[in-house]
Amino acid sequence: MISGFGVSPVYNYTIAVGGSTLIVNGQSWASGPTVTDNSTGTFNGATITGTPITGLSFTRVVGFNDADTVIRIVDTLTNTGASALTQVADLGQHRP
Repeated sequence: MISGFGVSPVYNYTIAVGGSTLIVNGQSWASGPTVTDNSTGTFNGATITGTPITGLSFTRVVGFNDADTVIRIVDTLTNTGASALTQVADLGQHRP
């Protein structure tokens, strides 16, 4: 719980492909996701990688320093298949 707010932090993400395939929070991915801790010293970071559906690679890099007031999140979706993918979307929802 966050003091004074009465709520717990929430972070959800959804990847959509073709207008109908929705993959939420890494569940039922073709492969992964895996998390690698990149933290060192006062830097806190992680890289999340996986394959939401065959032919689509996902990488999320998250990082911040101890004294930072913001967190940097960079998502990369890459078509690794032979066919074009349509209506690809990445949606994150968070409540600190």
